Amino acid sequence: MSGAPWTPDRPGERLAAELIEDALLTAGIGTWSVDLANQSVRWSAVTRTLHDMEGARHPSLAEALAFYAPEARPRIASAIASGKPWDLELPLITARGRRIWVRTSGRILQAGGVPTHLVGTIADVTERRAEISRRTMAETLLREVMDASPIAVIAYDQDERVIFFNSTYHQIFPRMQGGMRLGASLEEVVRHGLAQGQYPDAGDTEASREAWLAQYLAAHRTPGPSRQLMLADGRWLQLRERRSPSGHLVCTRTDITRLKAAEEEAKRLSELDPLTRLGNRALLFRRLAGLVQGRRQGDPEAACLLIFDLDHFKATNDTLGHPAGDALLQEIASRGLQMLRREDSFVRLGGDEFAILLPGITSAGQALSFIGQLRARMEAPLAYGTATIMPSLSIGVALFPGDAGDTDALFRSADTALYHAKRMGRHCHSFFDRSIAAALERKAELAEQLRRAIARDELSVALQPQLRVRDGAHLGFEALARWSEDAAPVPPSEFIPVAEEMGLIAPLGALVLRQALAAVRHLLDLGLEPGRIAVNVATAQLLSEDFPRQVREALERQQVPAHRLELELTETTLLDRSAERIVHVLRALKALGVSVALDDFGTGYASLSHLTQFQVDRLKIDRRFVRDIGEFGAPSPIARTVIGLAHGLGLEVVAEGVENEAQRRYLTEHNCDIMQGYLVGRPLTLAAAARYLGTVRGGRVVQAAAS
Repeated sequence: MSGAPWTPDRPGERLAAELIEDALLTAGIGTWSVDLANQSVRWSAVTRTLHDMEGARHPSLAEALAFYAPEARPRIASAIASGKPWDLELPLITARGRRIWVRTSGRILQAGGVPTHLVGTIADVTERRAEISRRTMAETLLREVMDASPIAVIAYDQDERVIFFNSTYHQIFPRMQGGMRLGASLEEVVRHGLAQGQYPDAGDTEASREAWLAQYLAAHRTPGPSRQLMLADGRWLQLRERRSPSGHLVCTRTDITRLKAAEEEAKRLSELDPLTRLGNRALLFRRLAGLVQGRRQGDPEAACLLIFDLDHFKATNDTLGHPAGDALLQEIASRGLQMLRREDSFVRLGGDEFAILLPGITSAGQALSFIGQLRARMEAPLAYGTATIMPSLSIGVALFPGDAGDTDALFRSADTALYHAKRMGRHCHSFFDRSIAAALERKAELAEQLRRAIARDELSVALQPQLRVRDGAHLGFEALARWSEDAAPVPPSEFIPVAEEMGLIAPLGALVLRQALAAVRHLLDLGLEPGRIAVNVATAQLLSEDFPRQVREALERQQVPAHRLELELTETTLLDRSAERIVHVLRALKALGVSVALDDFGTGYASLSHLTQFQVDRLKIDRRFVRDIGEFGAPSPIARTVIGLAHGLGLEVVAEGVENEAQRRYLTEHNCDIMQGYLVGRPLTLAAAARYLGTVRGGRVVQAAAS
């Protein structure tokens, strides 16, 4: 105990002192004492080590006090002078110049009321203070970060008492400031917000607020997916709760008002047609869904859905240009908005197709009345530059819930009715009827059957003769597609439109071309002269850059010279918006030696420039103009005009649908070149065509062909 600050006299005291000394040594705590009588100082070994003092020498009181940093000396002197016990943490500079922090405590010992000694302990607290400093800095930084965060954070302990919240919490919840304090319970905090009108969806009655509170607290206590909450001032928050491993409940509140506004704007734009600024299909289906949902909730509301499109809109685009078409669509939108009620929905479905949802329209009579008003408004002339556009509507109508009880079915019903209206000849309206739906189902079934038949090469061609008018000489055939399903013939007037609508016209046309050329090859192999074979081609085929190659390969496969093939196209093909591409394809076909005929001339909007641009060789007078000639040779000014026009352009003319002698005589008198029809010969099978050609003598037909 040589390092002890005092020397006990009795053996028991010495033992106790030794035990204390060992305990302090183990704890790293040094002891010291000062004899006030002679100012001598005694340090324990730990104290000397702490001061970096070597050897057993004890310092003087002045030397001991000098180890304290200059700024600490007044404090230690003041503590000694006070005569009271002290416990201080002070900076100290060791004998080696190290600056450390020590915790020093001491008191005055007296004998007979006279101070005799100063005794105390000293310990190195540098690391502890550094750790406290680091922790304090971290906590300060965390607090600053949390306060700078735009996210409100609040934490509750296991007893649901507030233990932390950042300043953003007050910014997001300004009405909560009076009730937000450390130690407040979760329920107190939420009730204060309720009392301040913070939560508008809590309801107006005491019962509704209590129910809302119970639900809100339950969501708090069982953290799950994030939730969204609207505040009384219209702001939106995203709420998240998480239970920490220690059992604390940490809650974050993020202001997502801008995000919600952006979502709403994105939703609005997603339901907006950019050209007309009307709603679009998405908006319509949302409104229809709301209608159906109301019915399911026992609040049924009758409504009427109209779908309409603009007749001959493509012709407007093709003749006046797309800006004219856009102007027409915008005008239709404007006119519709001027006549509709606030509760009505007017949308553009796409292209020239629009829809109007009319809540409260319960009967066909009311719908008819509205259609009359709609036509009066929509079909007024529209001036565009020097041109005048005359809008015309085809309209389909379905009633809810009479015609359909769900969203998709209601839309399909109105769309089906529109399809029927267009089939009726345009500028018509049609109400949904079950028979119309059955017809569409038949069309879909027919399309699938036709698709299989084309894939299996189950269609055939019939050959209808074409004769020269002036002498009856055989010139060739027109190949006509024929199809039987389950041994029952399907009329071309039924399956050709289906092929066009269902995207089957190109493969059907390719099949007819192959079979027509095969028929020519067969007849040539029999030593017969079939002449030229005319094959109808669709716009879809002519839009393919690969079509000339397909034709060339088909000719080569059957070893049929190109001059024996004539391709017939309709006036609508000339008016297609991709006319330049079609011209390029036709030029490639003409380069092969194939001739081109324009079918159904006079029924469309083709101009003279189209005839030269597309390098047409022949015009076919549509059968309706030949029919106008009648049985007694009544004048047909259109037929006569077409013949004169064609000859003026150096083109031949083919009259189709010739059925009586009066028509033949009229065509002969007006120098028509070629004719076909039942008077000349019905469409023939390949075998019948061979027999027919056997009757040809010197190029002339001895008798009309019979099927």
